[in-house]
Amino acid sequence: MKSLLITLVLALSVRLANSQPQLVDGGFVIHKLIVKNLLFAREYGKWVNQGQPNDQSEPLLSSTHYLLDKKMRQRKELPFIDPINYDLVSQPTGLFVYYLPPYVKRKKTPNQRIVFVYDTDTMVVDFVNIPEQIASEPPSIAAIYFKPGHYVFNLYGEPNLRPKDKYEAAWLNYYTYEGITPLSEPYLLKYGKLKYTAPHNQKSVRKYVIPSISIEQQTPFSVSVKLQGNFLGRITEETIQEQIISPYYKVEILKNEVWEEKLTGHDLNYLKDGDQVAGRWYDKNMLVQIFSTQMQNESTYEPGTYRISVLTEDKEMLTSSSFHLGMLPTNPIDRYQYLYRASNGFPNYTLDISDNISIHTPFYPLEVSRGDSTVSTYHFRFPFGLDDNIRRFGHYTPAHPEIAYLKHLLPLLSGRKVSVNDKPFTGRINYALYQSRISAASFLTTTITLYKIDYSNGKPVKSEILQDADLESEGHMIRSQE
Repeated sequence: MKSLLITLVLALSVRLANSQPQLVDGGFVIHKLIVKNLLFAREYGKWVNQGQPNDQSEPLLSSTHYLLDKKMRQRKELPFIDPINYDLVSQPTGLFVYYLPPYVKRKKTPNQRIVFVYDTDTMVVDFVNIPEQIASEPPSIAAIYFKPGHYVFNLYGEPNLRPKDKYEAAWLNYYTYEGITPLSEPYLLKYGKLKYTAPHNQKSVRKYVIPSISIEQQTPFSVSVKLQGNFLGRITEETIQEQIISPYYKVEILKNEVWEEKLTGHDLNYLKDGDQVAGRWYDKNMLVQIFSTQMQNESTYEPGTYRISVLTEDKEMLTSSSFHLGMLPTNPIDRYQYLYRASNGFPNYTLDISDNISIHTPFYPLEVSRGDSTVSTYHFRFPFGLDDNIRRFGHYTPAHPEIAYLKHLLPLLSGRKVSVNDKPFTGRINYALYQSRISAASFLTTTITLYKIDYSNGKPVKSEILQDADLESEGHMIRSQE
């Protein structure tokens, strides 16, 4: 009887063990290394520029991989590690340039360092809390953009800095996978996943930032133009010996499908170093704010479509995407406008857990006749797309940030007051929410849930939900069942 009981206990233990996720080797994967917007890959132990592999004038890139002890002191140098020698759920797919192992000769290696040297500049990246074992594929980052200085990348982050809001947490996980990039770096620094110490020579940093112009528009009547990179601004004559191309920036308006110059200017307030060289890098400071006459009587900007061009340090004109000032009529044929979260596009909306919904849009509502009355109707759709960059990271399983935010938004749509362009809204808003899935036969199916909500002075008074809706008729669409 005793032997039978022992057998039953052992069998139950084996069954329970087999039902649990099996831990395998962890480690960490770096997929890409980018220098000045050029992709580098390792071939036969050497770094090769994939864009210009035979360019002999290109400065040399090298890297060295080290182990760090518990006090973050540099110890043993490691050769190139092949992940095929480790027990992983799956080997890294596609391009990867580094695998940081979970152990070396059975000794745990949670802290490691990679030193990148390009030309005469050095970038040091310390990776902290590399997992020894994990139930899924190894955590990874999509890319590292070369930038001189010393980074500390903490895979688990600082617990006291982790965002409590699920929406923010989803974006943090997304940017964590993106890696050390101009877009993700501010987010990772804010929440303690990343620390950065700049080199003493700031000139070495500016060389590697790709100039860019971004338009941030929060209302239909004004925009802020943000710069990243090196541009010419208010500088001393001693610094630049040759004549500068004029203007430093210009604003153009689109009229009759032709861009006409509206304003030129030289008086830009740039960051400078000790040598009075104009430059910006990885930060977003306001260049110029322009307004429509509908909001600012002193402004010379009439409602219309604009763009702005700025002179880079290389004396090339960089032009922004176009943007609108003032209100625009809605196209009745393509009446659904994309509505982005406030920091991700325009038209946009803002929403916190306890707040009302604030929408800013450059479009007038459609006036829809319903019997004896006319209803002002906005039609908004939320951007949605499958993202191949979804990856597990450590013991977190992040959702795509937009999906997470839609889940965050859905319960609140019919219960919160809504303002449009800072005024309580009266009328109807149709919110089109997308969901996509892949069937067993590998077909992509997209369904649309339509929220039709009527408002009076900003307060929702009536709501209707249509599942699997057809936006052309706003009725039900019958889909064949699989």
